Amino acid sequence: MRGCHAKATNSDIYNLFSHLNPVRVHIEMGPDGRLTGKADVEFATWEEVVAAMSKDRANMQHRYIEPSLNLTTGASNGA
Repeated sequence: MRGCHAKATNSDIYNLFSHLNPVRVHIEMGPDGRLTGKADVEFATWEEVVAAMSKDRANMQHRYIEPSLNLTTGASNGA
């Protein structure tokens, strides 16, 4: 997903998706060590992924987020 606030934490993202019980959250950092505004969120089931996609343009702090589907070989389904 993209649109994370520059000071967003894993806990902020877990809270946003708390009703879906995310398996893992990883906030991306740039080469300079600063947050990029993007995060990977993994879910256990396809149904949870679909439900997470309904959070498009939902507010997290004072910014809206844009989830996107990212399926990679060997990884669990994620949004």
